[in-house]
Amino acid sequence: MKTDDPGRSLQLASLLHDRKQALIQRWARRVLDDPGVPEASRLSVPELLDHVPILLDQIIDALMQPDVVRTGGEACGRALGSGSAAKEHARSRAVRRYGLDHALRELSLFRSALLEECRSASIALEGGSAQLIHSAIDMVMSTVAVTMERETSSELRKEAEFRDRVMAILGHDLRDPLSSIHMAASLLQKREDMPEGGSKMLARVTRCADRMARMINDLLDLTRSRARGIPIEPKPTNLHDMCRHLLNDLELLHPERAILYSHHGDGRGVWDSDRLAQMVCNLLRNAIHYSPPSTPVHVTIDGQGERMVLSVNNQGTPISPELLPRLFEPFRRGAREAEAQSASGGLGLGLFIARQIVIAHGGTIGAMSDQEHGTTFTVSLPRLSHTSTTAPPEP
Repeated sequence: MKTDDPGRSLQLASLLHDRKQALIQRWARRVLDDPGVPEASRLSVPELLDHVPILLDQIIDALMQPDVVRTGGEACGRALGSGSAAKEHARSRAVRRYGLDHALRELSLFRSALLEECRSASIALEGGSAQLIHSAIDMVMSTVAVTMERETSSELRKEAEFRDRVMAILGHDLRDPLSSIHMAASLLQKREDMPEGGSKMLARVTRCADRMARMINDLLDLTRSRARGIPIEPKPTNLHDMCRHLLNDLELLHPERAILYSHHGDGRGVWDSDRLAQMVCNLLRNAIHYSPPSTPVHVTIDGQGERMVLSVNNQGTPISPELLPRLFEPFRRGAREAEAQSASGGLGLGLFIARQIVIAHGGTIGAMSDQEHGTTFTVSLPRLSHTSTTAPPEP
């Protein structure tokens, strides 16, 4: 690498000082015109420039010291690039929701604009001057990356704290008073002196409380799954018996619907029976809401080998092929599904939670839908969940 004579770094410093405003404007125009930095168009001019003019001033001041440039240009550049101006620039970009690649793209454009000013003035950028400028910009980029990552981690911690507070509110401050409302309404319904109109109103209050409780539980499960997955407590369970009891309860809630149940093979395994009941119930509610009242819902369980296969079929309008790949995402549904879900009072989380429960047990879930066969959800579960080493129950 060539070394600078004292005059070259001073000449470069003079050029950058005289052309500072033109250089900054050229850089700003390139950033605004670059589709690789979409956030820039949302900023005012002072917000866009931020600490870049300060960084340029610091480079100019360093170039005004020929001895420093000649003997320690690279070290001087690193010191400038890791200073307070670079850190404040990184923080401001993080606050404005810049992506890291976009913030680095801006700095790359700044380097290009600076080099073009040198070429336009026929000043060779070499020796200690080149070391100082390139190491300064490289170090600014490194500082931006580290600072933005730290700021992002801080934001994630704040989001986790907020999520925990929401869970506390949902789990205690809302669920407990809702249980009191449900209990009071149920007790009042049993009074012999309750007029018929009052009894109907209390029955409506009870149904609304049940629906609100399901929404709260769904939101809690959504939050848990985002954080660390839905927790399960596997125990010896007979899936045939569990489904039989569940279907009996659902038939009482939906006496107008025919729910046909068949099972084959061994129903024993080690699962979280409450969570599996929740999963099956979500699939059945989905099947009931999205199919005509005159058509049956079929539930089939096949227990052969080391896996259990459960399927739920309905004869409703087929699900569009575009929606099928996104069916198990939270709050994802098409127009028909949104209308039916709104009528049911749900949040569109049932299938998402069902999938999370299946995943927690080490299983798989999928869906097929066409005009001829209707819509079928198929769940495959290992007899022993991957979190358990307990043996299946005895027959």
